[in-house]
Amino acid sequence: MENSSQGIGVVEFFFDLGSPWSYVASTQLDGLCERTGVEIRWRPFLLGGVFKATNNKSPFLEPVWNKLNHQREDMRAWIAHYGIPFNFPSNFPPNTLLAMRGAVIADTVGRVVPYARACYRAFFVDDEDLSDPETVMKIAERSGLDRADFEKRLAATEVKEALKRNTDEAVERGAFGSPTFFWNGRMFFGNDRLALLEAFIGRAK
Repeated sequence: MENSSQGIGVVEFFFDLGSPWSYVASTQLDGLCERTGVEIRWRPFLLGGVFKATNNKSPFLEPVWNKLNHQREDMRAWIAHYGIPFNFPSNFPPNTLLAMRGAVIADTVGRVVPYARACYRAFFVDDEDLSDPETVMKIAERSGLDRADFEKRLAATEVKEALKRNTDEAVERGAFGSPTFFWNGRMFFGNDRLALLEAFIGRAK
């Protein structure tokens, strides 16, 4: 959606396709745009790289059982609250390196949103394996990308470097996980911060 309110600006959405919370948050972005007039810029980054750089780890590896159990219940609650489809993938966590390079390629041709949404649907609803190269190719085709060009560019140096730059930039700006949002110089982390982000945008109008 185009920015329709002067001074509202752009929300940057740093995402990884293997992150359940990023999928959950992504389903709410159209509504955020419609209610606020903000523009969303989808920015692919590599969550594994973020974890390594910040000495963080997946919340699904949480060693405290009560906290891990709460996180699972919390996710189920948010999914029900939003009324979105969700099936926990049989192959989790996936190796998203190839799929995330694909997101960078899609971004260069203006197709990152349909590509990312198709990947999220494939993985978190239809249980397709994002670690599988052939699955990624098929998703790219379904997203309107040219398969031959897409496949050729997956190993391109400029694609690898662009993904690394996005990842490094997010970490430098304070990111430690996914989804991470930046708006007007402020970072908002997690699906549950979308309401707070919307409140900040509303006060800026």
